[in-house]
Amino acid sequence: MGEPLLEGVIREVKEETGLLVEPIELVELLDRIHRDGERVRYQYVIADYLCRVRGGTLCAGSDADEVRWAEHAEWRNQSALQLDPVTARVIEKGWQMAQRLAAPA
Repeated sequence: MGEPLLEGVIREVKEETGLLVEPIELVELLDRIHRDGERVRYQYVIADYLCRVRGGTLCAGSDADEVRWAEHAEWRNQSALQLDPVTARVIEKGWQMAQRLAAPA
């Protein structure tokens, strides 16, 4: 509470991956609602950002068993990494955005 969104992105990425990043652009805003029958158990609003790595060392945070870089073909084949289809779609969208930003003008 009270933390600006982009500062939260930088902090969360550092905590979860060990990487120091610069947020570039919002990829997608997701709303995940988990219900128990009619009762809402919890709701997440997730802001996924395309970021540029500025430093740090890739390592798994306390909430992950492992972390690693993945090739484009790996997340396109959702079953290879056992990704949720929404997660794979958002990663692909961010990758496409990065390709457009990197393309010569």
